[in-house]
Amino acid sequence: MNKQQFISEFEENVLMVEPGTINGEMILEEIEEWDSMGIVSTLALIDGLNVRVSADVLNKCITVNDIISLVTDKLEE
Repeated sequence: MNKQQFISEFEENVLMVEPGTINGEMILEEIEEWDSMGIVSTLALIDGLNVRVSADVLNKCITVNDIISLVTDKLEE
């Protein structure tokens, strides 16, 4: 999975928004669909990449890019 595929998965399966809606610079708190279910779904998405992240670490993320930085080592170019 590359960065764009991760964002697409994040849009479609976590936030359930139209593809192309989200970009890396977006602030999570300003995304209406970012809620406790979004956090749980994001943890599952990250876990699917064999990366272990706690909810505390995820809650410290401010932007979508912050989430991506947690899994950068697992994403393909």
